[in-house]
Amino acid sequence: MRDVIRDGLRRLRELPARSSLVGHARRAADRYRHQRGNHLSAAVAFYTVIAAVPLLLVLFFALGLLVFWRTTSRDDLVLAVEAAFPAGLTGAVAPAVEAAADRSRSLVGIGALGVLWAGSTWTSYLREALSAQFRLPAERIVSPRRVLWDLGALAVLGVAVLASVVVTFAVTGLAGFTLELVGVRDALGGRVALRVLGAVVVLVLDWAVFCFVLARLPRRPVPPGRVVRPAAVGAVALELLKLGVALVVGAVSDTAGGAVFGTVLATLFFLFLLSRLLVFSAAWIATDGTDPAPGSETDVVEDPAQRVR
Repeated sequence: MRDVIRDGLRRLRELPARSSLVGHARRAADRYRHQRGNHLSAAVAFYTVIAAVPLLLVLFFALGLLVFWRTTSRDDLVLAVEAAFPAGLTGAVAPAVEAAADRSRSLVGIGALGVLWAGSTWTSYLREALSAQFRLPAERIVSPRRVLWDLGALAVLGVAVLASVVVTFAVTGLAGFTLELVGVRDALGGRVALRVLGAVVVLVLDWAVFCFVLARLPRRPVPPGRVVRPAAVGAVALELLKLGVALVVGAVSDTAGGAVFGTVLATLFFLFLLSRLLVFSAAWIATDGTDPAPGSETDVVEDPAQRVR
């Protein structure tokens, strides 16, 4: 029995040398660990929450415009928000929504400036986390072009994420309405086809976002061919992560603690896992065998965002 265990352990140790995929996974895991992947992922996840605050201020401005143009929207919104909260918290929901709607115009200026500042800072944190997996030193000087570069990247990411959210909402929440428009509301095949099509579209959008983040955000530009497969795996993993978080939230929402804190904790956990997925994908690309050795002449690639000081 002892010989069998020893033989099994020996085979496991030799597996990275026998399988290129296992060997690559081991190199990526080592790079992720040595470059403090968990620490950087936690920082990105935390700052994502901070950066979301000014975005909410802009959303409150949009809420104010909606209430201004349609007086019944305030009551509809209060009812919708109250339905999403536990029964014990509904008394505090209506005043908060009404106050946000009344003060939305005073919040939009602060929110817009906050989005620009927090968005560019969040992008820089994510860029440094990804660049660390390529063993690039931390950036010391931030140029004006770097800020504009980060804002442009943030705009592209925002459009892509918004498109993904809209498609997901249209498929899951408005499936019946969409099927009625095309005249196949009662057809099971039409409903299944719509959901499959929506899932494929969301996967393609997620893949495009991963490709952009992994190819353009690191301070060393990465050829698109190196990010296609890792981005595809990341897109599938992201959808599985969304499904897992939704199942967990649904399982704990019936409990008292889960109803109050479950969504918040699940959101933080989701952001942390998403950050880890992005950083590990960068580590996978950095250890694919085509990356030049640190310190070599080919290792130094000019970043377009650094040309102007």
